[in-house]
Amino acid sequence: MSADNEQREDYWRPHVEACQASGLSAKRFCRDNALPYGQFLYWAGKLRPSAATPPASGFTRVVPRSGAVAPEGLHITLTNGLRIGGIKGS
Repeated sequence: MSADNEQREDYWRPHVEACQASGLSAKRFCRDNALPYGQFLYWAGKLRPSAATPPASGFTRVVPRSGAVAPEGLHITLTNGLRIGGIKGS
């Protein structure tokens, strides 16, 4: 990172943290503190902590409650609308 970029980061980090602590919207915080809104959004995004670990993926065990098994089996509807069905237990 260049020295110039480090200076900008040092300038914007306290503003971003103060905005988060204030509870105000970014737009209101910028207006109240005479900060350029577009630049604030850029630096707020750049300084946002990145997710160090990606979300876990894999399988999970599904155990039906007694008497809750439907004759057609299990159906799963994903957030994108895709439906997977006909999964029958043993």
